[in-house]
Amino acid sequence: MTSPSLQEQKRQCRRELRKALGGLGAKDRKASSLAIREHLQEVLPASGRIAAFVALPDEPDLLNEDFSRKWILPRVASDKDITLYEVSSPEELTPGAFGILEPEPARCPSIRVEEVDCFLVPGLGFDPRSGFRIGRGKGFYDRLLSQARPDCRLLGITFSCQLGAVPREPHDIPMDLLVTEKAIVEPDPR
Repeated sequence: MTSPSLQEQKRQCRRELRKALGGLGAKDRKASSLAIREHLQEVLPASGRIAAFVALPDEPDLLNEDFSRKWILPRVASDKDITLYEVSSPEELTPGAFGILEPEPARCPSIRVEEVDCFLVPGLGFDPRSGFRIGRGKGFYDRLLSQARPDCRLLGITFSCQLGAVPREPHDIPMDLLVTEKAIVEPDPR
């Protein structure tokens, strides 16, 4: 009997993670998002440029319309790439690709990936041992993070039900920390 291909392993992993996320009700997601934001305060740099994301309905809501700091947010630029913009208020966001609120380029300064000091990274799942992630399958963050500076901190943002072993490929980039509603996890990617 042959083992399943890596692509089939990823499809199966994504199915399981979507099922786990489907078990979280709106009230649980809201409470867990608040706990994640509180944990983030312990590990976010006091200064520097921090790239975050506007949450999909099943992702942790990091911003909760909090623009007390300027955030670097992504905008889908093509079917392969994300561009980054500095956003200082929710009024600078407009519905974009996949129905996600994105920065309006005419209202926000663009930011080069190399200018970001810390990325808050979404994903469908994260391996708490190695720090590797599995995304939704489009590769946007894999390509984006491959351009980050070596000293840039990568924080995986996730609900605890999304933690577990994930298939990985040679191009995958491990997170420095994983932040959940329950804990801050420091993986060892060796």
